[in-house]
Amino acid sequence: MLMNFAFDSEDYCTLILVGQPIIEKTLRAKALEPFRQRINMHYTLTGFTVDEVKKYVEDRLALVHCSKELFTPESYHTLHSLMQGSTRVLNAIITKSLIIGMNHECRPINTDVIMEANEEARV
Repeated sequence: MLMNFAFDSEDYCTLILVGQPIIEKTLRAKALEPFRQRINMHYTLTGFTVDEVKKYVEDRLALVHCSKELFTPESYHTLHSLMQGSTRVLNAIITKSLIIGMNHECRPINTDVIMEANEEARV
C-alpha cells in the first residue's frame, strides 16, 4: 500500500505528482491501475484564452511602464494560435515582435509582424 501506514485510518503523507501531458497516457497502463486508483484529485492545466493572452501582454508591457496599445486587437488571436499553450513561446514571439516592429517602424504591431517574429523565434 502506497504510503498507507495506518490502514486507511489516517493520512500520514500527501504525494503531489506533477508531469507533462504524457504522464496521463503512462498512468493509463494496466500495470499502473492500482496506483491510478489512489489518485484523489486530477487537474490538467490548459493554455491561455485569447483574452488571457491580451491581459498577459498588457501586464508584461505595464511592468516596463508602457501604457500605449502596442498590438492590434487581431494580433492577440495570432499570438494565441502561435503560442501552442506555451508561455515561453509566447514570450519569445512578443520579444521578437517588438524588435521587428521597432525596426520596421510599425505601430501598432500587426499580424504580419507577429508572423515574421514567429519565423525568427522558431529558428
